[in-house]
Amino acid sequence: MKNMNNISFKNNLFPVFVSCLTFTIMVITLLLIANSTISLTVQHIQPLNIKKTYDMDKTQRRQLPHKTHALTVLRNRGYKVYNATDELKNNALAMGIQETKAKKTAPKKDREIKILIWTTFFKTRFYIKTKPALKTSNCSIKHCSFHYDKSRAGIASSDAVLFHQWGSDFKISDPIPQIRFSWQNYIFFSIENPTRNYFTKYAKLLDGFYNLTATYKQSSDVPLPYGKYVPRILRSKLTSSKNYYMENRRNKTDKGASVLWVVSNCETVNNRMQFVKNLQKYIAIDIFGRCGKPCERGTKCGTHPYMFYMALENADCKDYITEKLWKNSFQENLIPVVQGSKVEYGKHLPPNSFIHADNFKSTKYLAQYITKVSQSETLYNSYFKWKELYQFTSAAGLQNPDNVCKLCTVLNERRQNISFNKVYKISSWYDWRTQCASR
Repeated sequence: MKNMNNISFKNNLFPVFVSCLTFTIMVITLLLIANSTISLTVQHIQPLNIKKTYDMDKTQRRQLPHKTHALTVLRNRGYKVYNATDELKNNALAMGIQETKAKKTAPKKDREIKILIWTTFFKTRFYIKTKPALKTSNCSIKHCSFHYDKSRAGIASSDAVLFHQWGSDFKISDPIPQIRFSWQNYIFFSIENPTRNYFTKYAKLLDGFYNLTATYKQSSDVPLPYGKYVPRILRSKLTSSKNYYMENRRNKTDKGASVLWVVSNCETVNNRMQFVKNLQKYIAIDIFGRCGKPCERGTKCGTHPYMFYMALENADCKDYITEKLWKNSFQENLIPVVQGSKVEYGKHLPPNSFIHADNFKSTKYLAQYITKVSQSETLYNSYFKWKELYQFTSAAGLQNPDNVCKLCTVLNERRQNISFNKVYKISSWYDWRTQCASR
């Protein structure tokens, strides 16, 4: 009887044992699947978390508390890091990164290109009407937009994050995105030259942060010139018949100055203020702005009574020719007086469209020549002959539809081939000591 009870007890335990074993196997199977999923997520989907991947000492933390992955971190995360190729010149490339599995995390190639604007533009939000801009420029990319959604979802849905590089807009102490994907483009956007204090102080802290540049420099991934000129498709009869001398003389009084200068930065590395003061000894120059007579921002400051404009940049840098010439001179039909690299002006401007100060032995001889041109209808009009053959556009940065198209096109190209990316060493690529001259 006792043996029978034992057998009965064992028989009752067997189903329980089988059930427990089955449950255990199911749990183990689920854990294996879960672990596989987690592994896949960590390897291919999880963004680069700044706090986990970049550990800094206290000194670094004070300077740059939220810096994203450095090159050493990229190596540790399994990225291949290699040297620059021949196409990437001018110290533009610090390193390249490549991730073979990146396509699993990147947006679909046919989805709209989204650009997250992370900073302000000179302390204000700048709105870019992308679709009208792309339509105006006859751009091949039609689905491209900008937005300000800084949530995790907004960051994750963005092909690129754009940072305007200006001290008041992008401070080193300001928070930056807490997640970053390997396929995302961090855009270094600037229309200012590297002599400004912000760049000279903080450029090294930005090394390894950006993988796409959009600046006035021609070597940028997306060049953003302040202006450009192109041949006219048809010769302009209206322009050829226009008498610029008579038009500008009509608005000018005999006793008034013929030269205008609007300036807001009085202390510059090229010492342009002293140059103008020396020139004023021999010719009258009306100065408006912070360094002269009051002039409300956005107004023309009486450009019509004048015949010449002092289109002097705040620094003499490679490719740096700004609205001072394109807008204040060319657009207002005034002859620009410039100084700086004659090679640069010859490369970027129409022939015989400006007076270069360095062509004269002294400011006295320059003043004498300006006076001579102002008194000769034929000589004065000769500086506008180029308008019969060429036309120009004047719009800086991303306010220019063509520049918006350029940016969207580059992002589309990178989306199609995301296995390679640049990482910029900004302290070399945007170094004022190699990009600009001093006087």
